[in-house]
Amino acid sequence: MTKIEIVRYRGDTDPIVVKVKKVGGTVDLTGASFILSVSAVAEPVDATYVMQLIGVVDVLTSTVTFTLSEIDADNVGSFYYDVQMISSSTKTILTGKFKMLQDITK
Repeated sequence: MTKIEIVRYRGDTDPIVVKVKKVGGTVDLTGASFILSVSAVAEPVDATYVMQLIGVVDVLTSTVTFTLSEIDADNVGSFYYDVQMISSSTKTILTGKFKMLQDITK
């Protein structure tokens, strides 16, 4: 599992793109699905999310794209996230802090 901090500005809806790889090569993403979950607490006890995004998989480039809606992008604060890969089993592949900073333009 890899830890990466995601920092964005409120209102930015450009996608979050994740390159899935392993040491020595790429990972076959055929048939896999991905979920990015953002929580206000580091160790949530239930499924209450700030946002939850479903990834669009590109098997040829081994990338997963998560697109934020305008509502998702309107959450200012410091949160926690993880990305799970679901195929024959479920594996958390990314985790870390997710910061949505206040911007000037409204």
